[in-house]
Amino acid sequence: MPRKSKFSQEYVDNVHDLRNAGVSLGDICKRKKLTRSQLNYILYTRSKTEMVISVDQFNNKSQKAQGSAPPSQNVPPSLWQRVKSVLGLGLTK
Repeated sequence: MPRKSKFSQEYVDNVHDLRNAGVSLGDICKRKKLTRSQLNYILYTRSKTEMVISVDQFNNKSQKAQGSAPPSQNVPPSLWQRVKSVLGLGLTK
């Protein structure tokens, strides 16, 4: 049976949030009363909880992404079309 962790996941997430906010390692050690070794363990061994998107949220996002406006008629020619026209390969009869 594995040993219970000394640091809760909420505590680990809080430390990661401080680091992502740009707080220096020394300041995090002082605020959380950690040694440098403990801080390194939390930052580089324990990972932050990943946010899980529910199925409903995913479906709502995908519905917004469906469909798009048709391309405008004023689209500049692509690079390949310009190269063909310069070389005389794209001439139509």
